[in-house]
Amino acid sequence: MLGLQLFRDYRYILIFISQFLFYLFYDLIYLFPVDYGETVIGYSKSQMTMLVTILGIGQFFGQLFFGFIANYSAIDELILYNIGAILCSVASCLIPFVAYSYPALVSTILLFGLAVSANYALTSIILANMCGLELLTSAYGLILLGQGLSSLFGPVMGGWIAERYSYIASLIIAGIFMGLSGCVTIVLYIVQFIKKRKSDKTSGGKTIKTNTTMNTSDSEQ
Repeated sequence: MLGLQLFRDYRYILIFISQFLFYLFYDLIYLFPVDYGETVIGYSKSQMTMLVTILGIGQFFGQLFFGFIANYSAIDELILYNIGAILCSVASCLIPFVAYSYPALVSTILLFGLAVSANYALTSIILANMCGLELLTSAYGLILLGQGLSSLFGPVMGGWIAERYSYIASLIIAGIFMGLSGCVTIVLYIVQFIKKRKSDKTSGGKTIKTNTTMNTSDSEQ
């Protein structure tokens, strides 16, 4: 079964949209800073190759960190996921502005590598908590399908933006979409808060009604 019934759950739809937005321009961070630094700024090929290594190191330690933190029951994995997406957004938008300082560029790429690890490490945990282990395979498979579709069209759009406008515009747009990815899931907390308030009002009303009934019966006695 494809597990399409998962799309009846608004929570899963929001996670799916978040993943789609995140991976739409995600690949640009692996391509454009290297090309931008080499062709526009004038860094050497070895310096730009080192960026990819730094990115990989950041992802390695980032996954260890987020995987370790997620073991604590007091930690909300979705909050960590949102923080990671927003930090990726910040790093992507900063790249064009810090690119002329190599240490600053390395630091920004390292930040992106650490932050993007939240997406890698926490997505399956969030889906398991949300959908249950029985539907985890279908839930994660559909998420990967969405990631693949967005990664198919994103680099083409990013390349068109870079040619039509500039590398700076493409990296900033990539950052905006990653930021939107983190903001989309915040809707989950808003909906949960509204539902909780409604349930509290309902339970509060029942309590008052019960108290009134009890007082009436007491007065009759």
